[in-house]
Amino acid sequence: MLTTDVRCRIDAKVKADAAEVIEAMGLNVSDAIRLFLKRVATDGTIPFDLRVPNTKTIAAMEEIENPKTRAKLKRHKSVAEMNKALARS
Repeated sequence: MLTTDVRCRIDAKVKADAAEVIEAMGLNVSDAIRLFLKRVATDGTIPFDLRVPNTKTIAAMEEIENPKTRAKLKRHKSVAEMNKALARS
């Protein structure tokens, strides 16, 4: 696969602030630029939907990753069964 470099001038503070957000998503600036360009090329539009999870979402993700919490989760055999259980609650 052929590769090329992309260069752009940007305010140092903007780059630093953006890098902090991007790193919170588990990426680096180069990864983010690659993702951005691939989405533009694939979808034909500018994607601005990436966001850092808020505190409530982070807490929910940490809770579900906890083995003790996972052990307490109710398992369902089908989506229909799960929907019935959700309707009752």
